[in-house]
Amino acid sequence: MTLKIYTDGGARGNPGPAAAGIIIRDPQGHSILEAGYFLGKATNNVAEYTALVMALQAAVKFGADQVSLFADSELMVKQLTGEYKVKDAKMQELFKQAQRLLIKFTSWKIQHIRRAENKQADILVNKALDAGKDIVEVQLGDAQPQNRPQQADETLAAASSVAAAPRPADPAQPSASQPAALPPVLVKVVRGPRAGGCNAAPAEGQEFAFGETAPARMCVYALKAAFDTVLAMRYAAAENDTLSPVRVRCMRRGCGAEFEIRLSETGSQPPFGQDKLF
Repeated sequence: MTLKIYTDGGARGNPGPAAAGIIIRDPQGHSILEAGYFLGKATNNVAEYTALVMALQAAVKFGADQVSLFADSELMVKQLTGEYKVKDAKMQELFKQAQRLLIKFTSWKIQHIRRAENKQADILVNKALDAGKDIVEVQLGDAQPQNRPQQADETLAAASSVAAAPRPADPAQPSASQPAALPPVLVKVVRGPRAGGCNAAPAEGQEFAFGETAPARMCVYALKAAFDTVLAMRYAAAENDTLSPVRVRCMRRGCGAEFEIRLSETGSQPPFGQDKLF
């Protein structure tokens, strides 16, 4: 089942009172959730990401396997598609939460739209801001967020520009210059490309390993198809999350190759794991 999701977030002041607006529609175009959620004090960017995370939580609970996302935050959309980096350390937690939710769907896509095309979600944001509380206009079954994003409170506090005292170093934890080693993410070719469909021509059964670098010998279309899922797997590994293997299909028209993506259990790398793309 594919759900169509519109999200918006806004703050009156930056930071200031903030809210998230969410609209989720079923394949027939009927609304299953229309709500504005009051977030307290936050920045515009925190509100935008919080709206997305809450909408994805609701979609998971409703049993969606595919989602089409629409948002008027060009920054958020381009960060999720890999065009922009998430430079703000305080925003990275919300970005990672979104990635960990997106990996639960067999496929997803996100599109930047103009504010005028997102008017209904914007109206819900303002209704929640005016009321100073959550406003739920439509809610069917389990179509509601599980909760606010896990680190939202910490992110909101940080966004209010209150400086936090530095923590003393913990010798039991790896330093920033020595990050914890993560197991590689393995990408296995479960269906090879059609004849003449790919110059790289990966063989069925062949595996590639993504560590800190991308593997060579994967075509750019296959890399693009796998990239978001690989990142989400690595974020999950850093949080000690357990994820089931995910299948993706090469994005090149006429190729037909399919790949299974999973986290390595042993930490060992296949023969192609040492190759570097750059």
